[in-house]
Amino acid sequence: MSENRRTEFLFRPIDEDDVAAQEDLRSLEAWFSARDEPDAEVALRIRPPRVGELGGQPEELVAIAGAVAVARAFTAWLRERVRSGKVNMTLEDGFTKRKLELRAGSSEDIDKLMPMITGFYNDLEE
Repeated sequence: MSENRRTEFLFRPIDEDDVAAQEDLRSLEAWFSARDEPDAEVALRIRPPRVGELGGQPEELVAIAGAVAVARAFTAWLRERVRSGKVNMTLEDGFTKRKLELRAGSSEDIDKLMPMITGFYNDLEE
């Protein structure tokens, strides 16, 4: 994978009403923001509040960076986050619209998903 090619990655909850997945987006945003990636841009998009809600909820996280930087940060976050519960998220390349749905509840699940995650990022560089 090329370190220099910047790509737009979208991270979304599989179920938009999944409160835990919305918290995952906040956690992932903090994780990306805490890393020393000078060329990365990260933004949490909030959907407008629905009737009866006091505020909007996270809709998606947008990360614009090199595929290697995003892959490293995301897989490190995923391994850490799954320790506190399940992660259900869709990863999408913002340019090709290629998607990968991830459901993980354990380290073993992540080990099974790693070839798909690696393939997703590698395919973007071909």
